[in-house]
Amino acid sequence: MPAPRTLIWSLSDSRMARVSDWLLARGRLGRAPYAIGMVGTVAVAGGIIVGGVLTFYSFSNRFTHSAFEDIWILFVLLPALYVQAVLVIRRLHDMNCAGWNTAWLALMTVIGVISGGGFWSILALLMHAFLMLNPGRPGPNRFGPEPGPPRGSVPPGG
Repeated sequence: MPAPRTLIWSLSDSRMARVSDWLLARGRLGRAPYAIGMVGTVAVAGGIIVGGVLTFYSFSNRFTHSAFEDIWILFVLLPALYVQAVLVIRRLHDMNCAGWNTAWLALMTVIGVISGGGFWSILALLMHAFLMLNPGRPGPNRFGPEPGPPRGSVPPGG
């Protein structure tokens, strides 16, 4: 008698459930974990920065800018930018592209920030939208197996 099919995929079973997967730029990443990771890092970093700045202002009777606030913002932004770079690299790997192409997206973002927005910021946002909407290459590629649930698995509740 064959064993019953119990292949059920959930977020807790996914490869992104391990912390090391958020820190290492190896392997591939699907669209949904990419979008969740990008929104999550922006929300967490933004919340910490806003909370920190409000705390600095509430403990001081001034509304001027200080170098300590810049250090606080860098302390929060650098890890968030690293995690986002890893997400972009792994998403590019899913499309069978080298992770070095992340440098172009980073350059567009930096130029957009320095120039105060405009064309380069819109181009960077379009690239992120492309990474979220474009499906990866089906099947294994040079960067590893296809991310997500195994083919033929039963979705939760299905």
